[in-house]
Amino acid sequence: FIYQGEELGLEDAVITAETRTDPGGRDGCRAPIPWQAEPPHGWDGATPWLPFPPEADELAAERQTGEANSMFALYQRLLAARKASPALHHGDFEELASHPEVLAYRRQHGDDRRLVCINFSDQPHAHPHAGEWQVEIASDGVGEGAPYNGTLNPGQAVVLRPTEN
Repeated sequence: FIYQGEELGLEDAVITAETRTDPGGRDGCRAPIPWQAEPPHGWDGATPWLPFPPEADELAAERQTGEANSMFALYQRLLAARKASPALHHGDFEELASHPEVLAYRRQHGDDRRLVCINFSDQPHAHPHAGEWQVEIASDGVGEGAPYNGTLNPGQAVVLRPTEN
């Protein structure tokens, strides 16, 4: 599931006692989407019910649309990869042995296989896999389309596919 604003990398809005509308305390994640960079961020003629999230001008949809290295572009690549891969869409899940700061798992459906590796640390981690793998998606864009070199960059997540011969 993608909750509103995740695809832009938005953080929760800062909610004060004066701006609070939900007694359950869920207002921060329900802040209005900044469609345009300049205030009022595409909300012409009306004051939004909640304050905008932090960095609304920098993370606005108009700034990220068409930008290859934006969070929005990463989400588009991830959604396209999931749609095209039966393994990512319907595949079995198998967690793989890894460093404590790395989460790695395999998804497989029929002949379609993918590996997903996520480095949660601020240090690179060697994480080789048997066979030849290609970087299909990299959270930082580094190495996409290239053979996987067996190392995860700090904070990097990758989706790997078998190299086509």
